[in-house]
Amino acid sequence: MRHKGALISILENKKKKTNKPPGIRFRWRQRDERGQIVSQTRKATTSTSFAPRASTSRARLVQHLGPVTEEESETSTSGLESTPVLNIDEEISILHREINILLADLEDPECSNPAVPGASHSWSVRKELSQDRWRESRPEIVDSLLAAEHASQKICQSCNVKRAILRCRDCLPKQLYCEDCDVSTHAKFPLHNRESMIEGFYTPLPPTTAISLHSDGKYALHEQDCFLPLDVPEVICGCLTSTIHVGPGKHIILVGINGRYNVTVPVLTCTTCLSTWTANLADLIKNGYWPATVNCDTIYQVDLFSSFEELKVSAPGMSRLAFMRILEQRTDYFGRNGMICGDTFQKSFFEWTYSMATRGLRTATVS
Repeated sequence: MRHKGALISILENKKKKTNKPPGIRFRWRQRDERGQIVSQTRKATTSTSFAPRASTSRARLVQHLGPVTEEESETSTSGLESTPVLNIDEEISILHREINILLADLEDPECSNPAVPGASHSWSVRKELSQDRWRESRPEIVDSLLAAEHASQKICQSCNVKRAILRCRDCLPKQLYCEDCDVSTHAKFPLHNRESMIEGFYTPLPPTTAISLHSDGKYALHEQDCFLPLDVPEVICGCLTSTIHVGPGKHIILVGINGRYNVTVPVLTCTTCLSTWTANLADLIKNGYWPATVNCDTIYQVDLFSSFEELKVSAPGMSRLAFMRILEQRTDYFGRNGMICGDTFQKSFFEWTYSMATRGLRTATVS
């Protein structure tokens, strides 16, 4: 092969350059103050002086012909460890044996056939194979995507009795609900993204809309209150807990990573003594919200600020306006509507950043 001839010529040139005729050699002797020659002990030679030469030669072979297996490496280097110093002829003989082993590997059809999946480690071959697999799978993926849009009639996965008319993927693995189970389940999870199935296909449904069944057997949409998720107290007065009624309070705007929500702050009222409780600024912050204004007409989820801060660090060129457009697109995608003010968001974000920095300083001072 052409590789074998080229490598043998390189080794012969190396041999010619190395076997130079010896010239005149000088050896310096050290003398003391009296002029006497100081005796010097000769350092013992080790086999490490040959290691760089062998490793360099093997590195050049690996670069041109590929790596050597562990078994071949042990076979080819067994003679090097037992001999402290080798001359150039012995080194060339060892390299000849290594060349023959490598050339035999190159002639192996399994190693040189790039059409066998997994046999080639070339990036271009792996890239081409991956593209071929995607090209073969595209028709099946498109068919599955179209079939997933069809809303077939199924039974509610909560009561297992009535017909399912709504899907909520946030509730997986049980995602299909009837109208009654939808109200009872999502009263605890009002921010889930639901989809209606009454028209034969999936339609995004905002949390302020519910589905009801009329007497004529037809389904209709109607408005409902979407309460802000809060940790409400169990007792607000000295009366029994059974006398506490939860009702709608102030309508506010909640902005999270999935966009804008129109929610209602819950108000607890005792039917006996008429005592009331509603969330204040401290309660909102305790539950993971941050006010956009002092009046709390608009609030943000704290994790939204964390995501925006990390996004500005990873992509400094992304503007605040572009981030607001993403949130509005998420709002529309899940069936909700409404604009998000970028100036209000920026002001609230700066206040949150200042408060977090101040909290860190106070914590460091106390510790």
